[in-house]
Amino acid sequence: MGAVPLEDLRDDCVIRKVLLCPGKNYTNLDQQRVSINIGTQGSDCGTEDIFLEENREFATHLKTLGTPHEYEEYPGGHDFAYWDIHVQEAIEFHKAQLSIQ
Repeated sequence: MGAVPLEDLRDDCVIRKVLLCPGKNYTNLDQQRVSINIGTQGSDCGTEDIFLEENREFATHLKTLGTPHEYEEYPGGHDFAYWDIHVQEAIEFHKAQLSIQ
């Protein structure tokens, strides 16, 4: 549901361990491709979110890579009020992509 600069993640972070080879200090996904077919990916961001530009850049990057991706922006910030609404939509979207009932 958002973009996180990988260089900001601690070496022991689960996301870093999943996306990158252990012990390597890669800072972008082009250096290490993770190949998994999960259908169209989706993300959204609040128009007042402090990470709005990073989310836009990530969506553009996925488009450049040819990764099926749907990106939406809605009013709101980087807070629980936004997530409480949109996490439900994200769960339903990804359940549909993964054919989960």
